[in-house]
Amino acid sequence: MLKRILSSSVIIAILVGLVSLDLVHPLAGVTGLWLLPLFFLLSMLAAGEMIELLADGGQATCRWAVLLGVLLIDLLVSVPILAELVGMIYPEDCPVGRAGLPGVGMAASVMLLFFAEMFRYDPQRPVVPRVMAGTLAVAYVGLLGSFLVLIRGLGSPEQGMAALLSVVFVTKMSDSGAYFVGTLIGRHKLAPKLSPGKTIEGLLGGILFGCLASVLFFGAVGGRWNCRPTMAVCVLYGLVLTLVGVVGDLAESLLKRHADRKDSSRWLPGLGGVLDILDSLLFTFVVGYLFWVSGLMGS
Repeated sequence: MLKRILSSSVIIAILVGLVSLDLVHPLAGVTGLWLLPLFFLLSMLAAGEMIELLADGGQATCRWAVLLGVLLIDLLVSVPILAELVGMIYPEDCPVGRAGLPGVGMAASVMLLFFAEMFRYDPQRPVVPRVMAGTLAVAYVGLLGSFLVLIRGLGSPEQGMAALLSVVFVTKMSDSGAYFVGTLIGRHKLAPKLSPGKTIEGLLGGILFGCLASVLFFGAVGGRWNCRPTMAVCVLYGLVLTLVGVVGDLAESLLKRHADRKDSSRWLPGLGGVLDILDSLLFTFVVGYLFWVSGLMGS
């Protein structure tokens, strides 16, 4: 428990520091630039963990092709930020748009995975499972993870920050609520074959914490950052992010059970690996993005 608290404190301190710098003192005057190094680092570490999980589960793939594919998606989704860094403006009327950039990277990554297997072909080694495993790794880490950058780029710098922080805050508060309530009064298993520690009581606690976190967050910053969702939308936001976060958590648990692993790695004492931190966020970033582009969260 102590290691978990210490690791969480360090991560929160780093995140708060970077977020504060990005909002108050944007690097080179470019919104989002402070967060890019952390984004690239976490993405590469998570991709490496995903490759190892797949290999331990008997689904080996081409490591360099997966890493390059994830990096390509990371670079493409960062194009609007990098363009601003060199004095250019990404055209809003571009047919690809911003959300289409990761899709282009995903398509290129699939081609890259096929290319890698062409030069490694062995009649004794199945090709299709390797390509499919690589595609899953790139999509899971690269494509889903790209929504972190997409969310940060929404609207004004303040709105983009509100969107990003709201997803992280609600998701992690619901995670914490589920953990503590489940530890205290959890009796009925939620998914015993995938995650024996998760309980129905914990899920209900997570929903309560998630909804409260959403209401408190927008009550605190909504006026200053020009995002004023109604109370009903705040509760819906907290509910949906909590449920989607649980699905994301169980999705990674599925991969770990298949690989006979407890954690994705041991990078973070008490917490496991990078994927163990990002598992729920990889799913909630996508749904959070949809909430914000729908206009439900205010303008």
